[in-house]
Amino acid sequence: MNEIPHDVGAAVRAVAAEGPGYGGEGLEGVARRARRRRARQVTAACTAAAAAVAVVGFVAASGGLRPVPRPAPLPAAAATAGSPAPSQRLLLADAAGRYRVNGQTATLGGDQRIGELGADGRLTTHAVHGADGWDRAIGLPDGRIVALGPHDTAPGSHRPDGPGVTGLEINLVVATASGDIQIKRDVRRPGAPVSLLAADATSAYLWRPAGLVGHDLSSGRERLLVPEPTIGGEVQAADLAGRRLVVSRAADPCSLLVFDTAGGRPAGSVDVGKDCHFVNGLRLSPDGSGLAIVHDDGMIAVARDGRVVADRPIPGFAAGKQAPSVDLAWRDPRTVRGVIVPIGPGTQRLTTFTVDAG
Repeated sequence: MNEIPHDVGAAVRAVAAEGPGYGGEGLEGVARRARRRRARQVTAACTAAAAAVAVVGFVAASGGLRPVPRPAPLPAAAATAGSPAPSQRLLLADAAGRYRVNGQTATLGGDQRIGELGADGRLTTHAVHGADGWDRAIGLPDGRIVALGPHDTAPGSHRPDGPGVTGLEINLVVATASGDIQIKRDVRRPGAPVSLLAADATSAYLWRPAGLVGHDLSSGRERLLVPEPTIGGEVQAADLAGRRLVVSRAADPCSLLVFDTAGGRPAGSVDVGKDCHFVNGLRLSPDGSGLAIVHDDGMIAVARDGRVVADRPIPGFAAGKQAPSVDLAWRDPRTVRGVIVPIGPGTQRLTTFTVDAG
């Protein structure tokens, strides 16, 4: 999967929603991956047993689409029977530095603030406390933020490094819209990686070596939803909405697999097409009927109810030595919005765009 690294102690933001969770390596490993993240685009793959997803979402690009069962709606607190699915929040997953958009400037990432672009294009920042930086942060429809990140409890002390390093927590945090911390829970198991994939009003969904698990926010109890052997191989990208889990595997990244988390079984597949070579970012619409994917160098494809309606270059995307990342959200059932997040020193300009999903 894509790495979302940062330094513990001098946290540098990085997840993705889409890399490896912490706990399977020591403090030096965390710092080493932070340096690698600064030097390249977030597209490296890691095993599902040892990693998590840096990008979120799911999309079919072009051609060869095989129908899959329609998923149940995402069980979000803001969604009620008969009401339209809520607009998704667009958090800046890979922003680490100083950014400017629509006349606003903010420093994001690491131990700074988490950025969010509203549907009106305005940039909001959130201070979420409880870790030295965040691998992944997810915005719930009710205004809360669920985040996962490491916290060095003994900064500056000399300790034997490695998977069983002491003085390291991996904290799962739920913060209210006003910034109050509702939950802070260490979910680390020494020697075993953990990462955050998705969240809803009642659960966080974590990657562990056993596979995808549902973590009850109230009690902390966990249950295995999709075993790792069922997924079968390294995972580059994934997303979850309701009962549907979609993954892009390193061995065949453009042949996406669909799983039903209710039974932990395969539920279909989507062949993105011959023009796809790798997957950078994915997003399922809240009701699961819409699909959006960033693939190859700055391409975005969208599908609705199993029918591809667009596959085109992302406006304003310019790949260079450090290719930008792209974050996506569904504004409504017919529109995907996104933001291009450059990587580099100085003040970077965020570029926003929208795609008609038909």
